[in-house]
Amino acid sequence: MIFDSWDTPFNEGTLLLVSAVWGGDEWSVSYPNGKSYHLQIPTGSRAILTVTLFHLETESVYELRFPSASAFRLLDEGGLLHIWSETQTSHNCFKVKGHAWSEESPVTFAMGSDDGFSFFITTDDDCVEVVCQHPPEIIFMQKLQSNIKFNSHCAT
Repeated sequence: MIFDSWDTPFNEGTLLLVSAVWGGDEWSVSYPNGKSYHLQIPTGSRAILTVTLFHLETESVYELRFPSASAFRLLDEGGLLHIWSETQTSHNCFKVKGHAWSEESPVTFAMGSDDGFSFFITTDDDCVEVVCQHPPEIIFMQKLQSNIKFNSHCAT
């Protein structure tokens, strides 16, 4: 297993997965009998995969747009124990090649990255792995303001 760096604005700190959406701005399917179906999807993004993250330290929301992802998986971080046992970085985002998924599904990797790496985004609870030829476009969406609630019950 080989690891490589992938620099992002949220490489360190607490990262939370907000959403992962597969599908671009259109969908279609065709059948041998000549029937086909086409649907325009008003997403505003041409990305085939869009991952939205919240970075606690900067209180910022980021959107990662993967325009040509050939596959992705979203797992509980515990489902990748074979990677965590060999990981060579403490960053939230990194690249890996030569791991179990690439060996189980070589066609997926042949259609994806030219160098055989997949992109990993890790949080305390989740892990997103994306097979894609190029890193995503990373877009700062907004800074969130925290809401502080005080307990109105006082101990007597």
